[in-house]
Amino acid sequence: MEAKAQPVDSKTATTQVLMLGVQKEIILACIEVVCGQALTGTKAHTRIEDWDVELSPLVGDPRLNPGWLEAIRDAHAAVILVRHLDLASLDKIKAIYRRLPQETIRPLSIGLFREEGELDFKMSCPACGQKLWVRDSDVGKQGRCPKCKWAFALPSQAAHVKTHLTLPETVPVISVLKSSP
Repeated sequence: MEAKAQPVDSKTATTQVLMLGVQKEIILACIEVVCGQALTGTKAHTRIEDWDVELSPLVGDPRLNPGWLEAIRDAHAAVILVRHLDLASLDKIKAIYRRLPQETIRPLSIGLFREEGELDFKMSCPACGQKLWVRDSDVGKQGRCPKCKWAFALPSQAAHVKTHLTLPETVPVISVLKSSP
């Protein structure tokens, strides 16, 4: 199957972007930020520079959604939105990422969705899975799990996602602030 990198002419074509994730409220909030209004129906439209962009949410486990692969094949690009980086959340995101047919979906980005002014993120201890909150100011420092006492270097949110999903360098991990389109 031929890869779709972008529409042929930005002035006449609509770029279809799928917003993928496991939490519907996060996807809808992101679409609202980008489009400047809440989603009404199944798609939202906006202009980004010279591009007419259509955003469509696609939520949940791809194995349980019969229209998932068809929606992926019809899209020009996709953004996987991530809120928390605990093991359960990352395993669900990994299931979405692994189901993407690599030859059909380009470009792909990972969006780390955060509230304005948020200074920490949730992840799991690499040894025991205990949920932990990591402050941005502590990234790179040594941390210790309060449950199992395992010591480890505290990763940045982007580095943790890249490592857990084994993302290639071509997939950008970007921060998406709830209040900043």
